[in-house]
Parts: sequence; C-alpha cells; structure tokens
Amino acid sequence: KVHHPMAEGLHVFSEILRVISIICCLLVVVANVLFIIFTIPYWQNDFYAVVGKLSDLVVRIFIIILCIVLILVELNLKFAQGRFGILYGFFGRGFLELFLGCLTLSSLVGANAIGRDWLSVIVIIAGYLMIVIGVTYMIISCCCAEKVKLRREKGAPAENKA
Repeated sequence: KVHHPMAEGLHVFSEILRVISIICCLLVVVANVLFIIFTIPYWQNDFYAVVGKLSDLVVRIFIIILCIVLILVELNLKFAQGRFGILYGFFGRGFLELFLGCLTLSSLVGANAIGRDWLSVIVIIAGYLMIVIGVTYMIISCCCAEKVKLRREKGAPAENKA
C-alpha cells in the first residue's frame, strides 16, 4: 500500500488548524469570562442599560458554551461524538468556527466602553483566526475532506488503492 503525499500534507495541515482552533477557543472563553467580570460593576440602574447589558451577557454565555463544544469536538472526545455529530464533518465544524469568529468580533462593540484594550486585541486576533480557520475547514470539505477525515479517524495515513 502506497501513502499519498497529498493526504499526509493535508493531515498535518488539519492538525495545525485543530491546535490553533483550540487555542483560539480557549482565548475567546477566557476573554468573554473576563469581559463579563469587568462589565458587571458598570451596570446602571437605568432599565434600558440593564436590558442591553443582559443581552450582551446572554451572547457572551452562548459564545462560551459554543467554544467549549468546539473544543470538545476538536479534541475528538467520545462524549462529543454522539452529541455533536454534524461538527465532525469539516463543513459543519468550519461553519461553527466561522459563526463564532464573527460573533466574537461583533461582541466587541459593547466591550470597547470598558477600556480593556489588551483584552480587545486578544479577542480580535482570536476572532479573525477563527474566521480564517472556519473558511479553511469549509474549503477542505469541498475539496479533499475524505482523505483527511479517514486519516484523522484511523490515526493512519490515507491510502490510495492500487
């Protein structure tokens, strides 16, 4: 049996994407927890301001939950395989990554008033990286996902049948 060099290269590339994705998700989770902690003291007694902060809080909680789900999927945990099956395809995972990247960047609108520029820079970098990874996963799903998927599942190189 002959190993296909393209499949080997794609496997290495997808593993690099996986590691970067996990790191970005961890950064986004930590940043959103810190944003929540930092914004609670700024809540005002004005009803409309509180409602605005509550909606921001809900969005941040969703971002945190979805990032944790994505981390579980990227780590290939058996627990996640049965519950989040659509995310085990490259297109589904890429779509969620793209969505989370956009949601993360849009959540900065409420955060800029806090004055934590260093945290905003980390979130911007992580958000854009998540968008790039999401688009890349979606492209991989359209081009050559089968070889990479087989390689990931079996832990062995995808092979050409001679």
